[in-house]
Amino acid sequence: MASAPLRKRRKSEAIGEAMQGLTGQAKPGDSDVVCCFRGANEELEIEDYTEFIAKMKGKDVSRLSSYGDWVFQGVDFSSETEESWSKYNFEGCWFWGCVLPEFQSVEDLRKKGAQVNENPPDLPFKPFRGFMYRSAELAKADAGIYQFYLEKKDIRSMMYEAAHDYSMTDALHDYLEGKAVIAFMGGHAMERHSPEYALVTRLAWRLSRAGYVVASGGGPGAMAAANMGAYLANHGEAEVEEALKLVSDRTGNDNFKVSYLNPAPEEAVLARFGEPSHLASLAIPTWRYGHEPSNRFATYYAKYFSNAIREDALIDIAHGGILYFPGSAGTRQEIFQAACFNHYADADKVVPMVFFDSKFWSDPPVYKLFHQLADGRPFQKWLMLSDELDDICDHFLMHAKERKLPLIKKFEELKNAYWRK
Repeated sequence: MASAPLRKRRKSEAIGEAMQGLTGQAKPGDSDVVCCFRGANEELEIEDYTEFIAKMKGKDVSRLSSYGDWVFQGVDFSSETEESWSKYNFEGCWFWGCVLPEFQSVEDLRKKGAQVNENPPDLPFKPFRGFMYRSAELAKADAGIYQFYLEKKDIRSMMYEAAHDYSMTDALHDYLEGKAVIAFMGGHAMERHSPEYALVTRLAWRLSRAGYVVASGGGPGAMAAANMGAYLANHGEAEVEEALKLVSDRTGNDNFKVSYLNPAPEEAVLARFGEPSHLASLAIPTWRYGHEPSNRFATYYAKYFSNAIREDALIDIAHGGILYFPGSAGTRQEIFQAACFNHYADADKVVPMVFFDSKFWSDPPVYKLFHQLADGRPFQKWLMLSDELDDICDHFLMHAKERKLPLIKKFEELKNAYWRK
């Protein structure tokens, strides 16, 4: 495949740059804008103490249950005083993995009618949590959690794993409210120094600048390239090329069984451009493949124990579309999952499915199979086989325009506490 230069400008790139000049981010409820995600209990779902204080203003705190079922997820209440705490009637409220004031025992809180689920101290992870992982937290806990996943198959352990995975999905949907996602799938074997890796990075960079959240499975290859492109979205073309040069350095690769286990290239990029802070780079890995390190370029990591739930989550969030890169059985399974949804979806719910690397998807004729399957269905319009970055960007943006998806208009808005509604 020929390398498409970043300097080439077409309408997709111009649209992306124009969006960055606007103020504000499309919010749920804005006229004519589709909201892809809604929490089931948003107004009464609290994830941090600042949000708790704000939500309590104007409320009759002696009758909290009259407003509905409050759920406090991972909230640190340790700064509460006995005087202020005593004013609250928490009957019917749920405390999931919260830090209580030192004077408040779990037993007494339960006696007052609250439901309390604690994070057991003997677990290497928090099953009840309000947020996805950031890179530092995941790096610190990753190996211990993976070992737990391999060894513990008793009912208690697996129930807590299931609770953790639900917390991930809830946190994921909280983050994605008012945003549109393009998922990057496959390409596990793509080498950092390859022309294809550079193309994926540039493609993700452009789609991120156009206003999409870029999501990947969080692993190496094309997934890492996708996250790196989104991570660099507020930098220019020269910086993207600089990062590609750094990450393609093969020094030391011979010391590792596979090259992606060498952390030095990704560390070099982070040393130059800083740790991920707020840009729309999302990773959804799994401890099913815990022997593989997650790439370092995501802002948030929704890491799952169940690979089946993780795969479904990645497809489910991709309202903006899915990009498929050369892959094996796992990638083909994900293609069938998405095609099944698209096959039965109404025209206004269909998402684009773009196959990158025409030669790979034509022999055997995978793309042809799905194009024939879609005959007479609305989703045939949104199938694409292409190696051209401009055409791919235009395809996704045309879909976003027709669906009126909420594209991000200003990167600064991503610094806001999205969970405080």
